[in-house]
Amino acid sequence: MKTQCEQDGVDIVTFRDNTLNLLLQAEKVRCDNELERNTFRKTEIQNDFAQREFAIRELMRPSVLFNPQPLFKEESTNNTSENTTQQIVVTQSPKEDSKNTINNSKNTITDSNVIDLNISSSEVEEQILEYHSNESNKEPPCKYHVKTNVNDKIESENCEVLLNKKEKEQIHKWSGRSVGDLIFTYKNNLKSCSVKLRECFHEGNGFVIALLYEQNVFGVVVTKKVDKTTDYAFDEDCFIFQMRDNGDNNYKMYKIKAENFDWAFSVGVKCSTKFFDVGCGDINVVYNNTNKKVVCKCAQSSFDYKNCTQTICGVDGSVIFNIQKFVVYRLNDLD
Repeated sequence: MKTQCEQDGVDIVTFRDNTLNLLLQAEKVRCDNELERNTFRKTEIQNDFAQREFAIRELMRPSVLFNPQPLFKEESTNNTSENTTQQIVVTQSPKEDSKNTINNSKNTITDSNVIDLNISSSEVEEQILEYHSNESNKEPPCKYHVKTNVNDKIESENCEVLLNKKEKEQIHKWSGRSVGDLIFTYKNNLKSCSVKLRECFHEGNGFVIALLYEQNVFGVVVTKKVDKTTDYAFDEDCFIFQMRDNGDNNYKMYKIKAENFDWAFSVGVKCSTKFFDVGCGDINVVYNNTNKKVVCKCAQSSFDYKNCTQTICGVDGSVIFNIQKFVVYRLNDLD
């Protein structure tokens, strides 16, 4: 009976993900066709696709077999006055043998966009349509013709450097390339994908992104620049990493799967709420219009995690969490 239930779980997750991938492909075709017919609305069409892409990927979940017992439970809800948006507070219940090693401050996580795992295939499209119906009532994240200050300088003396010397040396061992200058630091007032952030990915010969969530430090190494036409990077040497887990040094590295070389990394269009996506949702960073924060969601999708069942950020795949900081370093040429 247990084996049959596990197999049913695999079949359900596979069917749902296949359905979502088909929807995403259809949206991509629709966007490309629309761009060919109407070049004057290019930015608006790309923004619309970026939001739809995020909504579809948000419905994808890691296998239910990784979490046989419920890890999260609802504690309270809060409805806003104009747009009915649920704020769900979830409490993590770790296994008994690991309670002593987990920081108590991480037990309560606020998640404004947790979606029910028990969703049937017939409800997938309905939820997406409902999502866009709610989004259409909100103010756009950015008005066109708003001048972006490209010349903002990074105040390195006032910002904490995420990667220390040993962690940079570890990236050098993994990639054969040294970590260069700090070229971008996320600031709290950043509400959309800026020109400066896009330039960091479109120029040079690779980059390193490091993110901070509580006491966890994780990120990605991309060894190629992002194509300016497609906003995607083809990279057979791309890998994600974890440097610190709950404040402790814990070096981990996972290489990208061969079938996902074409989708190693993508960046959002100018002024969109999407910042960047590593793989197909392995590290997805966007601006959340609800809580006015830059948020992240991680999953196991495009990289070879071997026997590890934990996402690279150390948080369950169903949780969307606020990013405290992220920085971008230049990746120097091969030694």
